[in-house]
Amino acid sequence: RDHGTLPKQWHRAQLSIVYPGYPLRDTSESEASHRYRITRHAAHVDGLLPQGPQRRRYLKEPHAFILGLPLNRSDAAPLMVWPESHKIMGEAFRHLRNHDDPTNVDLTEAYHSARRLVFEQIEPHAIVSEPGQAILLHRHLLHGVSPWQEGVQAPQEGRMIAYFRPQFSAKEWLSAEI
Repeated sequence: RDHGTLPKQWHRAQLSIVYPGYPLRDTSESEASHRYRITRHAAHVDGLLPQGPQRRRYLKEPHAFILGLPLNRSDAAPLMVWPESHKIMGEAFRHLRNHDDPTNVDLTEAYHSARRLVFEQIEPHAIVSEPGQAILLHRHLLHGVSPWQEGVQAPQEGRMIAYFRPQFSAKEWLSAEI
């Protein structure tokens, strides 16, 4: 309660399952996109969805936070986070406060510029987790999934985490509070 309005409704969870060999190249994926998934762990901020043939980024899912509950332990494809990146990414979105409807503002350039700045300044860290633990990520934190590492402890069914991402209003998403 000290950090803003609690979500009125929780969504049913997004299951993140990563199998041995991740990331295989999708037939519709460009070489550059595939390379990004490998070298940058597919780093992203949740809720900024690509729209249209040019894949411009818009705030379409303003999540309050990201809560991950590991369903098994796997060191082979851990969650990757860029510590403190939420400050850089959040600053890149501050200009949205001046818009009546921030969900209709093209964020592509601001998003890509901020992401480049994060990559220049911050080293990613692996988050290895197991059932009984919880992972809480700030809504602006840059995060992704490491490519599968052969020879590392991994369950046969792959790495599985359930992510809960309750939605806020765009105005609350823009605030610095979690």
